Amino acid sequence: MRDPRPLVSVITPVFNAQAYIGETIESVLSQTWQNWEMLIVDDGSTDATASVIDSYKGEKRIKYSSLGYNSGRPSVPRNYGMREAGGPYLAFLDSDDLWLPEKLEKQVHFMEEHEDIFMSYTRCTVQANGKATKIRPTVPRQGFIFTPLFLLNNFIPCLTVMLRNDDRHREMYLFDEDPRLKAIEDYDLWLKIAVHEKVGFIDELLAVFRLRGDSIFGSGGLKAYLNRNHLVIQKHRQHVPKTTLLAKYVGFYTQALAMYGLRKMA
Repeated sequence: MRDPRPLVSVITPVFNAQAYIGETIESVLSQTWQNWEMLIVDDGSTDATASVIDSYKGEKRIKYSSLGYNSGRPSVPRNYGMREAGGPYLAFLDSDDLWLPEKLEKQVHFMEEHEDIFMSYTRCTVQANGKATKIRPTVPRQGFIFTPLFLLNNFIPCLTVMLRNDDRHREMYLFDEDPRLKAIEDYDLWLKIAVHEKVGFIDELLAVFRLRGDSIFGSGGLKAYLNRNHLVIQKHRQHVPKTTLLAKYVGFYTQALAMYGLRKMA
């Protein structure tokens, strides 16, 4: 018999997030879907992050663990949390992002109504310095989306994703912990999933991505950006014809050059 109120395991990696983690936790506590566990995995914080989380120790659904060291990449604490998760659904929320109150409820209902969907995602607002700057994704796709996801880069915001969690898939769909994939490990996993599974999209704003830092290329600058994207292309190139692979390379390097030009002009 199907559980009418399935548990959602919320995976939250955290590192030196004392200024943000409280609001992130509050956004989970405010969910209209109350059957959740929040697995907060500390990647070796050196600030007061643990103290902020400890202030919620009366809330038994919040479960704090520490790796005891700094891995330097979110894939490691995410995988730790995924292996500890007890719910049939997984959801991802980084330590500085927020969910709107109906996020889990609407997504669980969607997943329950569409048993052929393995993974779903929603729209989110991108916020910088407390102000909304844009809405993602701008080019959503659903169904068997591997080819458009490969060609268009990552249009699936991690904080909006929900996955099914069962014995068959638990070890199959983990984040790659290769340090060269830092800042792109989510895109790599979505591609791995999209090769085999059907993806659903909920056309509603249900999360807030709080942008931190000012680098348009993310962690490591332009060179690291090019290297990690090239690595992802190499990992998944066997799933597309040569013409699609060529189009990917042309589009990617054209975009990277344009971004570099904009940065030089700034």
